[in-house]
Amino acid sequence: LFLRLQIVGRTDGDTIQIAPGTYTETFTITSRSDLTIEGESAATTIIQGDRIFAQILILSSNGITIRNLTVRDGGPFVEGGGQIEGGGIAIGVRSSVILENLILTGNQGANGGAIGLQEGGDLKISNCLISNNVAINAGGAMIVRGDSTAILEATTVVNNHASFEVGGVANDGHLTVRNSIFWNNNLQQIH
Repeated sequence: LFLRLQIVGRTDGDTIQIAPGTYTETFTITSRSDLTIEGESAATTIIQGDRIFAQILILSSNGITIRNLTVRDGGPFVEGGGQIEGGGIAIGVRSSVILENLILTGNQGANGGAIGLQEGGDLKISNCLISNNVAINAGGAMIVRGDSTAILEATTVVNNHASFEVGGVANDGHLTVRNSIFWNNNLQQIH
């Protein structure tokens, strides 16, 4: 199955429901507010990458909620060229996002294998599994850039790898971790 979503505009409050299946496409969300994207469950709704391009790219958007999906095998690049931070989910400057009930696995980014949060962003992660992701540089699971705020709750971060500094979460911003498990990430768990 193929799913091409390029979500642009200012219509607020939409919900996009994705039927169970495996989809080999990417999402680009630009200039949106109060948008929810949800699958049936992480076990049945899978966004499958090609290990080349980032799977979900969020730009200039606020109040974005993504839930009940598996995001796997995203790559370190964006269409049109250039490396990206967050091979699974890349969150642009000053965007706010909630991630719930996700599995992020097998993704690769320049920094932040699974998730990249850029400057001034706001991210809440709840009840997620972030495993077996790779950063070419730092933050195998995730990178949090300066002046960003990230909260991880009831989340498991395991078996992520990086070549520099930290295999778990590379944090240059404001990170809060509650009731979560970090295990077997190479180098440091959190930096």
